[in-house]
Amino acid sequence: MNDSLVAITAGVGLVLVGLSFLRWNIREWREAKNSPLHDDHDREHYYKRFRRRVQTTSLLILVGVLIPVGDWLIIRGKNPLVATVYWCVVLLLIVWIVLLAFADMVATRMYSRVELSKIQQKKRELERQLTQIKSRNSNGHAN
Repeated sequence: MNDSLVAITAGVGLVLVGLSFLRWNIREWREAKNSPLHDDHDREHYYKRFRRRVQTTSLLILVGVLIPVGDWLIIRGKNPLVATVYWCVVLLLIVWIVLLAFADMVATRMYSRVELSKIQQKKRELERQLTQIKSRNSNGHAN
């Protein structure tokens, strides 16, 4: 009975964490989608990120449900093959969650690098313009 309580607690915890992440992801996507600061390229990135994260959190919720169900199957069931297949499926879902999280991390890092490169390029351009303006205002006189 104590093991069942642990399984139920773990499952409920994962479901609650997943639901809070899901809510947060939906709010983030709505803000990004409606932001006048983002162009179509940005929105496409944020939409793909939203899809990955919703899939990840949905699977996390599913695993949260499957843990206590699997515990119940082991207690009630007498067929070890069914339990083995069941837990292998749960394990594959967890591996898929990890892969999605890794893909999200890589995609976000690549996007951030490109955006940072654009910012640095714009900074260099503005610094060149500032240097030109300063040289025009000095009229060849040393300060």
